[in-house]
Amino acid sequence: QRQQASRRVDVSIMNAGAARNEIPADSPVTPEDIYTVLPFRDNTVSYLELTGEDLIKVINNAVEYASREVPLNPLYAGAYPYAYGLRYDVDLSLVEKGKVSNVQVYNEGLNEWIVLAENTTTTDSSTATGDNANTITRTAAAANYNYNTTYVVVTNSFIATGGDSYLDGVEPLSVE
Repeated sequence: QRQQASRRVDVSIMNAGAARNEIPADSPVTPEDIYTVLPFRDNTVSYLELTGEDLIKVINNAVEYASREVPLNPLYAGAYPYAYGLRYDVDLSLVEKGKVSNVQVYNEGLNEWIVLAENTTTTDSSTATGDNANTITRTAAAANYNYNTTYVVVTNSFIATGGDSYLDGVEPLSVE
């Protein structure tokens, strides 16, 4: 018997490596299809409560980790974030952990995109030095947005337990 979810979810995010196949858009979805696409049966659903500020850190961590260059694999493509209810701009030419800007969460009740922060990245690497080169800078323009709002994020247990470095430097308000 199918159970209805009874909790609010604002955003869904997972690592691309968790999805191992595709389902054609013109075919019905079967349980077998789901297990083919998501074969890791011990990778369960997890809920995180994050502030807007931490949600931006998670996206920056994910994009930064996915874009690291390594000798045998030019991109950690499996780490790249898949998301629902979330959109953002990425500039891979920027310094580490500052590649994401214009982060927005979709509010279904209002039927509109809510800006978490605009221009949240340090973009001038020529003047950024030391620890400042790798930090997310909240600009004056972002001060009135939804930095302190709590968002419920559904993800997989791999990400919720620190996989692919998504949660580096982030303390979720709760994890289920």
